[in-house]
Amino acid sequence: MNTRTVQRQVGITPNMFGISYGLAGLATCWGYAAMLGVVPGLVADVLFIVTAVVWLVPHALTAGRWLFRLMFRPRLPAPLLPTLAIEIAPPALAGLAYLVITHDRFDAVALVFGGFTALAVIVQLRLIPVYRRLAFGPAFWSFAFPYAAVATFALHWIKYGRPVGYTVWAWVVLLAITAFIAVLVAKTTAALARRRFLPQLQ
Repeated sequence: MNTRTVQRQVGITPNMFGISYGLAGLATCWGYAAMLGVVPGLVADVLFIVTAVVWLVPHALTAGRWLFRLMFRPRLPAPLLPTLAIEIAPPALAGLAYLVITHDRFDAVALVFGGFTALAVIVQLRLIPVYRRLAFGPAFWSFAFPYAAVATFALHWIKYGRPVGYTVWAWVVLLAITAFIAVLVAKTTAALARRRFLPQLQ
């Protein structure tokens, strides 16, 4: 009888990018504390550098492999497709952390983070038809935190650029993200009422 030995494969997975989210949030907290004069700013600077490395290195190591899988391998199971939105969060969070640490200094580094964030959003726009065909489930909450971070980052840029009618633009961003998350809450409540949100309730 032939037996096949299954070897476990260990490597970088998308879940590991959650590390950079946590570090970016921690860098932001230390940055605010430094602004208050409670702690030295060096700690926030070091945390920001570590966050950038933790985010960039996995991307550099896995970008080619993931692109190959997206193009030539079966895609993610339908319930997990909304988790692709998480990829928006790292550049937005890193940009926010950088602005906190540098006291809202908009320079080439901030522009790079803004560009990465815009690119990530454009990619997500291309996936809207895919998301619309999916049944609503817990994975759709993957949109909430990343887009809230993008909205916050956008408000910083609006404050910096002060375009014509910048107050209106700021309200548009604020109301858009509020309405978006309100829709998630409403759809979650409706799905729970119909016992279609959590598998164990079916």
